[in-house]
Amino acid sequence: MPNTGRKFIDLPELDLVIVVTGHEHPNSTQQLTAERILPAFIGGYHE
Repeated sequence: MPNTGRKFIDLPELDLVIVVTGHEHPNSTQQLTAERILPAFIGGYHE
């Protein structure tokens, strides 16, 4: 299967599915999820 540039992260504990598109490295996607997406979802991210 070719790389489509889509990554799905399922977090059933939070009733949350994150979909990331693009051709970033997996570590970048995980870092983005940990540093920006999850805190924003939980309410703790402020720029």
